[in-house]
Amino acid sequence: MTDTVSRISGAKVDEDGLAVEREGLQSKLADLVSVAVDCVVVLNTSRLWRSDMAKVLIQRELKRYHVDVRAIEQQTYSIYNDDPNDFLVNGMLELLDQYQRLEIALKLSRGPM
Repeated sequence: MTDTVSRISGAKVDEDGLAVEREGLQSKLADLVSVAVDCVVVLNTSRLWRSDMAKVLIQRELKRYHVDVRAIEQQTYSIYNDDPNDFLVNGMLELLDQYQRLEIALKLSRGPM
């Protein structure tokens, strides 16, 4: 098994909402075909997605190859977790990530003050 580290950022879903347009992420998802990977380790899930659409698309690809997500700051996180409490807490954290993304976009759209 090969250890690789990626620090490529971005959060863009295509116009049709059918794909996540992030070159580094797409490359890593493509690697799942040829490399035996049990899980993807991230600081928190906002490093993978900050929108519901991106989450659904990325999780679909990870589940296709039976790969889980482990988040350092969300120790109970798993895309296969069915615990209602974990579902609630992780869902709230993901909503906060989306809020933060929208807030940053709004500030950037206003330009320098």
